[in-house]
Amino acid sequence: MDSCIRLINPSNICSGFAAVTPRWMPIIAGATPAQFADRLVLLDEAIEPIDYDEIQSTDLVALSVHTLNARRAYEKIQRIKETSGATVIVGGIHATIFPEEVLDHGADTVVTGDGDLVWVDVVNDFFNGTLQRLYHGGRIGGPDFVSRPRWDLMKHERYLMASVHTTRGCPENCSFCSVWVTDGRQMRIRPTDDIIDEINTLCSLGFRFFILADDNFYAVGKKNQKAYQQVMEQRYELMDRLAMDVPSEAKFFTQTTLRVADDLEFLKAMEKARIRGALVGIESVDRDGLQSIKKEFNKTGQDLIDAIARMQAHQVYVLGSFIVGLEPDTEETFETMARVANASHMAFAQFVKYTPFPGTVDWFHMINNKLPIKLAPGMERYWLLEKMGLPSRHPRLQPEEIQNALRFLWDGFYSTPQIMKRARRIGLTRPSALLAYWLISKIYKKIYFRHGITADSARTVEADRLVKLLGNWALRLFKAKGRPDPPGLGLTEVREPM
Repeated sequence: MDSCIRLINPSNICSGFAAVTPRWMPIIAGATPAQFADRLVLLDEAIEPIDYDEIQSTDLVALSVHTLNARRAYEKIQRIKETSGATVIVGGIHATIFPEEVLDHGADTVVTGDGDLVWVDVVNDFFNGTLQRLYHGGRIGGPDFVSRPRWDLMKHERYLMASVHTTRGCPENCSFCSVWVTDGRQMRIRPTDDIIDEINTLCSLGFRFFILADDNFYAVGKKNQKAYQQVMEQRYELMDRLAMDVPSEAKFFTQTTLRVADDLEFLKAMEKARIRGALVGIESVDRDGLQSIKKEFNKTGQDLIDAIARMQAHQVYVLGSFIVGLEPDTEETFETMARVANASHMAFAQFVKYTPFPGTVDWFHMINNKLPIKLAPGMERYWLLEKMGLPSRHPRLQPEEIQNALRFLWDGFYSTPQIMKRARRIGLTRPSALLAYWLISKIYKKIYFRHGITADSARTVEADRLVKLLGNWALRLFKAKGRPDPPGLGLTEVREPM
């Protein structure tokens, strides 16, 4: 039997469904040289378990690793090596930051940065017997992004939403975020035609809901006026095309900052493009908290509530993301956070514990003892521990106080009275719509408590039998019947990467 190229997405649980498709798998599959494309096997551990007996010693196995699933991924590598001895290649954000750690945990090869172009070299070298230990993908330009990801190889019927990226990079420099460190502050723009083609292909597979998986959909960084104007022109072109050139039942969600709430023209374009939701980093509800993470441009108090109201008035419903346990936080901070979240009537919210992720400014300052929040003893590489807990020690709050705050915030926001109050405020009146919103809210809390949706593969066993049952219901709600392939968009067409 010929060697297979197996792309495996590690997950902490296997529940048979996931909210969002893993972005990297169809991209790397699409970057695979045409002569080896028939050897591809894609497996998302959130959807189905790994059958180690199927993996052969001659296979190439690739995994993508981020910090919250690193330990799980290392366990997979060890098991693969013990059972088959297959060649294991690892990429992703965590591998980009800590390539030596990944190699020390059994990987044969690490790929850092973007894999779109360098993957061709990796695969060719593997089959030629000249595989290297380290490949640097770097940061490639938008026109070099894989134009046709291999969605036909995914179990697309098991996902609620499809992930489509339109840019990479973020001009902001929030101290808790590693995106601008690994992906850069320059917005690298994907060709609009490729984006529209991919969305239409996904519509033909039955998807109705899409995540525009940009790190920041709204252009900022006006100091470089040329770059700012280029991104804004592409944003408006893309939104015009979303409104005109994809099926009208397609709805979109994205990630942005509160800056967009002050740009009414942009909000109108988002509404016309059927961008119906946005993950917005609220982070903190007071000035000191925002200053501590270099996000002073955010709003607080009534200005924050009014900004969310403007977004939702244009049918851009907000998933607000709050950080619990920043250095200035007190117990009173969490009470204010709960009041603001409820008073704003944001459609969804998530409350995540402050975690110094590798590659962030906060991480480097923390390991060098330059922050009031200190790393706990033995937590220098907390992601390798069986139970992570809180890797840092707050100057005033005990770990149990932060854990209690998380439960207080999640339980309060997702209580049935608050869910129903928000539902009526955002215009849901039909019983079926109210029930759907209530169920989705409960699923969201159950699955993403503590980590939030941006760490989908870090879900834990808390996603129990009830979540699986509700998840199957949600799949029927979210998905449409597949439609014929749009002209020129054959799902099985494979192009040799340039």
